[in-house]
Amino acid sequence: MKVFITATGTDAGKTWLGTNLVARLRARGRAVGAVKPVETGCGSGPSDALALASTSGHPQLAHATGLHRGLAPVAPLAATLAGEAPPPPLDALVAATRRALEGYADQVVEGAGGLLVPYDLDHDLADLARALDHPIVLVAPDVLGTLSHVRSALESAELRGLRVVAVALTSPTGPADPATRNTQILRALLPRLPILAFEHADTADARTLDALIEILDSAASVS
Repeated sequence: MKVFITATGTDAGKTWLGTNLVARLRARGRAVGAVKPVETGCGSGPSDALALASTSGHPQLAHATGLHRGLAPVAPLAATLAGEAPPPPLDALVAATRRALEGYADQVVEGAGGLLVPYDLDHDLADLARALDHPIVLVAPDVLGTLSHVRSALESAELRGLRVVAVALTSPTGPADPATRNTQILRALLPRLPILAFEHADTADARTLDALIEILDSAASVS
């Protein structure tokens, strides 16, 4: 099983979902490699990458050689324009990610911010997802505005030939507002795409995680 976890924007719940997914896989007796190839805002270390890697039982993956760690909490391109050292060429980042995950049958890769965060003048995070060729889970906060954000991100992914296999609606800061009816509407508008709703909690619901794992296992069997 392989997955690239991206989002409609920053602070959508990617790391929350990724760590919960990794923990569930390990609870089912599966060995997982989990990395975040690009992380910014790393003045005190790559906290998201370390949370993900530590949950997998392999914290060293957060510090794998060749991954990008920026200081300012902005897009890699923005940090470069502000004077930080540029990130490695995209093909080198892809190679480093693959090296870090070598030997793991289950691989969880977390993106940075949203799908179209600029990596450099020629690439964005969607190019990383496309190069790795993992099935994609799109994370979105279950809030007002999500309907447009999800649909826009899905159209962008389709234009780039990316394979989104599920949308995960999260509630990272509190219970979702039922008035938005995000889950109901997205399921009606996107009947062929699984829309998984995760309620606000420190630990994700095991049944919903199991449904996601089943989707990802099925995606691996047809890739």
